[in-house]
Amino acid sequence: MLSEKFFDTGKVVLEYGEGPDNGPPLVFLVGAPNRYQSYALDIIEKLSTRWHVYAVNHRGTGKSGKVQDKYRFVDFFDDTIKFIEHLSEPPVLVGHSFGGSLAVGVAGRMGTGVRGVVLCDPQITNQGWIDWMKAPHGFEDFIAMIMDLKDKGVSDFEFASSLGNGVVTPWALEKSKTFGYHDKGVYESLLDFTGILEGVDLAMDFAKIECPTLLIQADKVGMGRAVSDAEVEYVKSVMPQVVHVFAEGLSHELGIDIAYTSPVIMTPIMQFLEYLRP
Repeated sequence: MLSEKFFDTGKVVLEYGEGPDNGPPLVFLVGAPNRYQSYALDIIEKLSTRWHVYAVNHRGTGKSGKVQDKYRFVDFFDDTIKFIEHLSEPPVLVGHSFGGSLAVGVAGRMGTGVRGVVLCDPQITNQGWIDWMKAPHGFEDFIAMIMDLKDKGVSDFEFASSLGNGVVTPWALEKSKTFGYHDKGVYESLLDFTGILEGVDLAMDFAKIECPTLLIQADKVGMGRAVSDAEVEYVKSVMPQVVHVFAEGLSHELGIDIAYTSPVIMTPIMQFLEYLRP
């Protein structure tokens, strides 16, 4: 069970969930546009059996503070680094999708300040980020639709109906609540490829990572995958000791949900984390 807490970085107040002190620190970085409560509770609970888990909601999401026109990768990096620096020892970072990209940038900047990294189908190059947003799965269109619904000020039920193509499901209702928390500026930044990537080279950040790293690559099914085969080869060229896992049969979501996490990824993650324990 996570306790809801808040941390002031000096620039923004971040909402985070803290689990029981069952081991070394582990920071879970959520994908966009989510909050930790919206999809990752099961994996967080499993990680909490052996680690002291902190799940952070990024600026502009959940109950974290809003900062106008400050939703670039470098801003999210800075927030996460400030949060890590207040912990008692270097943590492991576990990030999914956008959260994985944040983990790349943070680990590349912090060196030995991070114990290890688990990357769950992240965008690991600038072009990879753009390609993912513009891919046929329609994520760019999905973000645009959310922005339109927020502009119209529709009710949660109407929002959920639009997400479900006229059918209201518990999943869609929960998402309508999550998206209702978020600052519209977060969505605008996701569609502003030049702005959100300003001053960032994710591929170069990856080359600077010094700690043990697990890279999980999704399969070409469903929503597809963010990590291409060419990017996997790049990662191996700059980090020969990276551990690469191919999640056969799982698309970009990787079977992560509020009440379930696929053992296809949960098993290698837990095994890798045991290797990282002191």
